[in-house]
Amino acid sequence: MFTAHRTWDDHSLRVFNAKRDEKRARTGLKPFSFLSTEERKARAEYEKDYLKDRQLHKMTLEASPLEKYPSQQAIAPCDGFLVVPQTFRSQSKVAKIPFRKGEDLFGMAFYYYSELASDEVCATGLNYVPNSGSISPRRYEYLGPKPCISGFYLEGKHVQVLFYDSLLKKQWRANGTWTLSIEFDQTVECYVPFIEIKA
Repeated sequence: MFTAHRTWDDHSLRVFNAKRDEKRARTGLKPFSFLSTEERKARAEYEKDYLKDRQLHKMTLEASPLEKYPSQQAIAPCDGFLVVPQTFRSQSKVAKIPFRKGEDLFGMAFYYYSELASDEVCATGLNYVPNSGSISPRRYEYLGPKPCISGFYLEGKHVQVLFYDSLLKKQWRANGTWTLSIEFDQTVECYVPFIEIKA
């Protein structure tokens, strides 16, 4: 899950460092804390492009298609509201679903979009799935030809669903688009991914 403002506490810092050192150990490298300042900077620059490419690959090619149950989880870190658009790149038609800390947002979004579309959405929205008239349209059919969930973006108590349409190759959300970028984080002394939200 991506957040509008990244903060580190003792626990999240310990978890991050442990995962980084575990990954380094698997490839025969010494723990990050054993590196000199110059070695840390060099390592961060070396991993910069790889990090962005790997994360973008995960968020596009490994995104969860809405027509089947997701193979990944995103556990809610707090109580809040999941902002779910009703149509592709919807500016106005959104719903807000309450969730509790510890709930899986991928599962929640999947179940929501698997439900039947409302009469209003059916009448005004574009259904991207050919319909013979005998099958009741599902909500996800109005989100593009191949809507997938790439992840989630938390800002305050609201979580935006980050969509990727694998046919259109578009990254979008309820009120605009998103892109993946990376920035240097002084606390962990490496580059970390973040989401740029655009209107």
